[in-house]
Amino acid sequence: MAAVTMAAPPKILYTGSFLFPEGDAAAARVWGIAKALRETGYEVIMAGGEEHGPKNGSASYSYDGFSCWPQGHLKRPRNPFKRLLPFVAAGHRTLRWLAGQPRVAAIIAYDPGSPMLLRLGRYARANRIPLILDLTEWHDGRHLPGGWLGARSVDNELRMRYLHPQAGHVIAVSSYLAGFYRGKGCQVLRVPPLVDLDHPKWQAAPAAAAGPLRLVYAGNPGKKDLLGSMIQGLDLLGSRRQEVQLHLVGVAPEQVAALPGCDRAALARLASTLVYRARVSQSCVPQILSSCDYSVLLRPHRRYAEAGFPTKLVESLSAGLPIITNATSDILEYVRDGEEGAIVPGDTPAAFAQTVHRVLTLPAAYRQSMREKAKQRARLSFDYRRYASEIGNFTAEAMHRQAAGNRQD
Repeated sequence: MAAVTMAAPPKILYTGSFLFPEGDAAAARVWGIAKALRETGYEVIMAGGEEHGPKNGSASYSYDGFSCWPQGHLKRPRNPFKRLLPFVAAGHRTLRWLAGQPRVAAIIAYDPGSPMLLRLGRYARANRIPLILDLTEWHDGRHLPGGWLGARSVDNELRMRYLHPQAGHVIAVSSYLAGFYRGKGCQVLRVPPLVDLDHPKWQAAPAAAAGPLRLVYAGNPGKKDLLGSMIQGLDLLGSRRQEVQLHLVGVAPEQVAALPGCDRAALARLASTLVYRARVSQSCVPQILSSCDYSVLLRPHRRYAEAGFPTKLVESLSAGLPIITNATSDILEYVRDGEEGAIVPGDTPAAFAQTVHRVLTLPAAYRQSMREKAKQRARLSFDYRRYASEIGNFTAEAMHRQAAGNRQD
């Protein structure tokens, strides 16, 4: 009997603004979606913005079975003018590299800047393959270099409103972005940040409840998160502030001192409440989270917060850690007050203090129940296996539409 020859799996190129494998939160999302695609029969090739592999400065490497080819377009030189060059040239090196690779069946681009997006779009049209955009943010111009009138802000609005819809296929992180691009006539699949809950890093056992209430904030607040409001809220607890510790992972004391409302007197009163911890790799975050009682997050009700979705929430619930947060984006779909966390009725220091005070009154057994529900929610809503068939089908449909269009041309 003749041997049966199996067709090679379709190759998908995943590129864009992420630092694979563990350089940023974006890489975690990309990893989750790539694993979902692999489970449904695709071969995914990574071409992230990192300069080299994680070991020995390699030009290519393998991670979790994925072939990875660093493109180096996310370099961050100190000189602001030198930072502009990698941004403007982004995608050029990727296309040169692609010319020497076997043909890919589709490209997925994670939050690409306009120069990369335009280059990838031209390549996809010339090679008659779909370009699928993985979109997770709509930046606030005030948060970008140069403000509203800066080049990055203009680029942001140009992409979001005019260039992205031309691709026609969007994987959106939030219902806000999904609704916007459906309104532009795009085929859209909504997918929150994903994790692999069977990975060993999510298996850390939670620490036993003892001593002060341990809150944790991990990461750089930048201009997105209202860390200053949370710290002010702890100060408003008065004498009960000594019953609470806020572990700040990767946040330096000088950063906290520069936050609005964090004056010298307030920080002196919170000296025993704020616990500064060094920055750790992404793989170590779950262990730190599981050693605390709640994670904390506040964001204002602005467009960027509604359009995005907090990876911090996904990491928290995946570690079995309930979260204290206000309701932005799609948070209320995943966190019920008193179940997977505690919902803050606003983004003010007073609202945060009120919620922490409420949490302080909960018995240890109730907190343990919340831990279990947090883990259950993560398993139900954020494990990549839950989305594998949807992501695989969405990609297949994009390729089918492209093929149909090719036949008509």
